[in-house]
Amino acid sequence: PISHLFNPLFSDQTDVDIDFSRLVGLYEQFSPVRRFGSPTVIKKATNGCIEEVNLAQVIFLKTLGQLVNEVATFARNLEPFERLSQNDQRALLNGAIAELVHIKMNKLFDVDANEFIISKHSLNIAESRIPSRLIEEIYRFHHRMSSQKVDESVVAILCAITLFSPDRPGVEDSNAVEEIQHELTCLLQSYITGTRRKNISSFATLLNLLVIIRPISSLMRL
Repeated sequence: PISHLFNPLFSDQTDVDIDFSRLVGLYEQFSPVRRFGSPTVIKKATNGCIEEVNLAQVIFLKTLGQLVNEVATFARNLEPFERLSQNDQRALLNGAIAELVHIKMNKLFDVDANEFIISKHSLNIAESRIPSRLIEEIYRFHHRMSSQKVDESVVAILCAITLFSPDRPGVEDSNAVEEIQHELTCLLQSYITGTRRKNISSFATLLNLLVIIRPISSLMRL
């Protein structure tokens, strides 16, 4: 069990309760790979005992903690999010947490190597113990998103649209959430129209990314 590792990383970081089981599910999607000649596993003496420490997984755990804190802070700083009840805030953030982290992690994805590169360490999902269907969906999303070469503004809007999904389990005021999501979708369309005039179809392509990423959450619940 590794859930206890998350507590010091995420405690007191947000007013919204984070479901640690979702984070454990995210963590277990990745397996470390040795890269650039640096050892993936080292041995450390602790209280007279020798134990193995996997540097790649330690680095990834730290990165995951940073990303979760980023998306939690991002959500908390959105005025429409603050207007919602605590229950709906919790339902939205926990329902979207896996998708939000993957959207943020895309900048670390190496398309050619089919791996995530973090501090000179490579992490992939092909060798993890998660279902093959989930592996396929994760790769599918990251390859599609990488091909779009989105800027930080698009990433932020995509995260916001993903966060405000009215059909998340436990959401009570789905109408209010749906209205917010619609406004954000219009914002994305306006931004794309202004920045990608030669490729307006990319708006539909970007929205389709959110359809592609959705199974990552649903398959994690299986």
